[in-house]
Amino acid sequence: ENFLVCQDSLLDTLVICNTGAGYLNYSLWSPYGRSAQFDGINDYIRTGTNMAGQFPDETVTIEAWFMANGAGVIVDEMGQAAINSGWHDSQIEILGTGEVRVRVWSLSAVSLGTVSFGTWNHVVMRYNKSTLNLDGFLNGVEAVTDVAGNRSSPFESGYGQYYALGATDFTNMGSGAYFNGKIDEFRIWNTARTNTEIQSNMNKSLSGNEAGLVAYWNFDNGTATDLSPNTYDGTFVGNATAALP
Repeated sequence: ENFLVCQDSLLDTLVICNTGAGYLNYSLWSPYGRSAQFDGINDYIRTGTNMAGQFPDETVTIEAWFMANGAGVIVDEMGQAAINSGWHDSQIEILGTGEVRVRVWSLSAVSLGTVSFGTWNHVVMRYNKSTLNLDGFLNGVEAVTDVAGNRSSPFESGYGQYYALGATDFTNMGSGAYFNGKIDEFRIWNTARTNTEIQSNMNKSLSGNEAGLVAYWNFDNGTATDLSPNTYDGTFVGNATAALP
């Protein structure tokens, strides 16, 4: 039999095509179909609904895959849907040197290490309210140093809880620039995910029903549809799109 690697128009993924029998055999395909793409010029994706009710306290874990073409904000925390207004701070950012940093307000930033531009990398920001500890992971490796302290969250100060991917922020850890590149598998948790949970699931798609999952965007249907039961869908702003891998 003759086999070819083809692209399926419905799944937007690579599959094994059995050309002899004339049908598709879905024995091999990537779980990461599309990804969010940003040109670094006034485009981003934001949550449109207040998530504050999902957080019993300030504990949070945020993770995503990203491929950066330059310095910029990967994940931004906001107290409202509008960027750079009211409450806003960069929580995951890549610098011009390729260094990746994470932070929660108003603690110091944690350096996770350095990556090469134009490559895919997995990043995690984790804050545990019970231990008052901020740390993170880069490609499954825990940061060498942690930061201790009681973070401030928007909902503690009468704001809501919103997030944005790729948005510029005046309160930043580097340039605060709009992100130029791609982001995929964006996940927000209201728990401090364990090392094992982070490392064993970073290369897997989620079902959407995992305990503590607040929002989950994988962009495979071309939108920022939330695949958790909470329906925190994202809104594309500017030229942000969901592109093929």
